[in-house]
This record gives sequence, structure tokens and C-alpha cells, in this order.
Amino acid sequence: MVINQQIYHVKGLQYIIRSAHIRDANELSHLRVQLDGETENLDRESGEGYMTLNVLETNKKAIDLYEKFGFEVEGVLKNDKVLSDGKFYNTVVMGRFA
Repeated sequence: MVINQQIYHVKGLQYIIRSAHIRDANELSHLRVQLDGETENLDRESGEGYMTLNVLETNKKAIDLYEKFGFEVEGVLKNDKVLSDGKFYNTVVMGRFA
């Protein structure tokens, strides 16, 4: 998909929305590696074996199975997924110590 360049000025900052160019590839690769390194272990406490997962609220069988294995509901992301039916659904965030 090609996006025509659009320039926005908001609160003294300039934002440019455009399609990526081949010359952007190297910079984007470095940024992706940096982000992956920074976010790789965000779901784990230091020195603890903590695991998290996300599951769609309508997947009751999966939620029941995860609870059997000791996962607990930690929160709900409201209306964060839109599916092919055009409706919004909640995501259940679950976690447990290993």
C-alpha cells in the first residue's frame, strides 16, 4: 500500500506520514533490534519465573485451561481487538509464577 505524504503540525511539532522507502530499511532494522532487546523480558520479574499471556475473552475453553495450570486474570484490555465480524472484543491478560 502506498501512502501519499501528509504533513501535520501539532503543538509545535511536525509529523510526516509517508510510505517507507528502500533507503529506510537499514535504519528500521537497527530500530527493530533495539526495540526487541528492550522489550524481550518485560513480562518477567528479575530473578522470578513469571509468565504472562493474552487471550481473547470469547475463548472460554482456553481461559479455563490456563486457570487449571495456575494462571490468574490480571486485567482486561477493553475493546482492543476488532475481528472480521466488525465487532470489538476484550483481551484477557493472565499471569502466573513458574
